[in-house]
Amino acid sequence: MARAENAEDKTKDNKKYLASNKGSLGGGLIEQKSLNPKKSKISTKNLKESSKRKMSPTSKTAIKNNQKQKENLIKSKKRVKKFGEVFTPEFIVKQMCDLCEPTISQVDKKVFEPTCGNGNFLVEILNRKLNSVPDFYTKIKKQKNARSKKAQVEIYEFCLILAISNVYAVDIQEDNVEESRERLKEIIYKHIKNIKNSFFFLETIDKILSNNIIVGNTLTQKNELKFFDLKPNFEDLTFEISEHSLQDIEKAYSKIKSANLENLTDVMSQMRASPSKLTPKKTRLKVANKKD
Repeated sequence: MARAENAEDKTKDNKKYLASNKGSLGGGLIEQKSLNPKKSKISTKNLKESSKRKMSPTSKTAIKNNQKQKENLIKSKKRVKKFGEVFTPEFIVKQMCDLCEPTISQVDKKVFEPTCGNGNFLVEILNRKLNSVPDFYTKIKKQKNARSKKAQVEIYEFCLILAISNVYAVDIQEDNVEESRERLKEIIYKHIKNIKNSFFFLETIDKILSNNIIVGNTLTQKNELKFFDLKPNFEDLTFEISEHSLQDIEKAYSKIKSANLENLTDVMSQMRASPSKLTPKKTRLKVANKKD
C-alpha cells in the first residue's frame, strides 16, 4: 500500500511540473522556430571575427600575399575588357618554364614572347639563362685559355650579352614594354653587381633591350616588327648581326622540318622544292672595353 501511494504521489508531482512549465516549454519551441535570420548573420559575423583574432600571424601574411597577388594580375578592369589583359601568376610561369627545360635555360637558345605583358615570363626566362652563364663562361674560357683578368671579363660580358640578346618580346601596350625592360635591367644589374664591367657593356645592354622588347601587334604587324639576331663568333668575341621581320622569321621557321633516317631524303627533297627567300642584312659587333 505504501509503495502504491508513493507512486501515485510521484505521478501527481510530474503532472503538476508539466502543467506549470507548459507555457515556457511551448514558448521555447516557438522562439526557436521564429528565429530572426538577421540574428543568424550577426552570429556568423561574430564567429568570423573571432576566428580572425585567433589566426596566427603567418596565416594573416599568407592571406595578404594571396590578395596582393590577385590584385597584381590586372592593371584595370577597363584594360581587361578592351585588350583581354590578364597577367600570368608567378607559380604558373615557373611551371610552364619547367616544361621547356633544359632548352629555355641555355644561353645560346632564343625565346620569343609574343604578348609579354609586364614581363613575368621574361623575368623567369632571363633569370634561368643568367644562372646558366657561369658554366657557359667556364667552357669558353677554357677554349680560349684566357688567363688575364681583362680577358676573363671580356669573355664573361660576351656570354652575358649572348644570353640577354636571345630573349625577345612584343606587347601592344607601351607601359608594359617599358616595365618589362626595367624589370630585366634590374635583374641584369643584380647579377653583375660584384663584377667590374666596361662602359660599352652597359650601353650595349640598353641597346639590346630597346630593340628586343618592343611595342607592336604580333597579329597585324608581322612585317613591321623587326628583330636583330646576334650570332656569336667565339674566336674573336664578335657578333654577326642580321635583321629579320617577324614575317621572315615565321617563314624561315616553317621551312624547318624534323626527320629520321627513314624519311630524311624525302624531307630534304620537299625542302629543296621550295627554298627560303630569307636574305638578312648582316654586320658585325664587338664588345669593346672603355679606353683609358
